[in-house]
Amino acid sequence: MATRTRDLSIPDELDREIARESADRASTWSGVATELLEEALRMRRAPGVVLPTDPLGGGHLVDEASITIDLINLALCPSLL
Repeated sequence: MATRTRDLSIPDELDREIARESADRASTWSGVATELLEEALRMRRAPGVVLPTDPLGGGHLVDEASITIDLINLALCPSLL
């Protein structure tokens, strides 16, 4: 995939969060930022797909219904992959 270098001004807190994610994943800052931007674009294209977090902070709540909705969305919009 061809890449381009762009200037991007972001808040310090966002920079720290991306740096933390890159350290946790053993990835580069740029790689994590690119992945997050790609994910954000996919989410904008399918705004009805939501993964709520556990009220206790234990991760995403996923049940049979949400998996079914995800499969329907993918069938209707394969570009989400």
